Amino acid sequence: MPRSSVCADWVREGGAVVLRVQGVDLRQAWSNGLIWLSLMIGFVTGCLVLVSGGDTSGAVLAGVLCAGLCVTVVGYMRMGLSKREVEIILSEQMLCIVDGADRTEIRLRDLRRLHIVHDGAPSQIAVDSATARIRCTIGQLYRHNRVERFVAEVPASARSWLEEAGLTCSESHQRGVLRSDFRAARAQK
Repeated sequence: MPRSSVCADWVREGGAVVLRVQGVDLRQAWSNGLIWLSLMIGFVTGCLVLVSGGDTSGAVLAGVLCAGLCVTVVGYMRMGLSKREVEIILSEQMLCIVDGADRTEIRLRDLRRLHIVHDGAPSQIAVDSATARIRCTIGQLYRHNRVERFVAEVPASARSWLEEAGLTCSESHQRGVLRSDFRAARAQK
């Protein structure tokens, strides 16, 4: 696959490598409240169509279309408005995540999993440790029909730091999408 423009590249800063990316928390953008509100709007729309003399199939169709339009438009608006810069700083001993005003530091020995989906709409970064669980979705902000690299591959120096801390790396390509998964040996059982 030819490499196109990368939205987020690892940059060496001092003794660490840093990844800066625009990300969003999908649970926040597509909340249960939004889904329930959209369903209620669809239900009310369907009821109004029935009361105004429409048939049942027309009322159901109007309700479904209205609910779908509401959840889609408002969900994408909330996703665009809630995006933020996430900074991942990886050094020999620590993984630091700066997410807006929050700063989380995790020793590499305490890291259970670092999962990166590099390409296309499923692009995301997930970090799991005993003290923190962080999810950041990237690709949903850049929806299009082709697979494009949004997060660069983890540099060799950072790979060696993760492997020295007891994490094993596995990479896979599924439908042209690269996934890197670093897991602690104790978490693989």
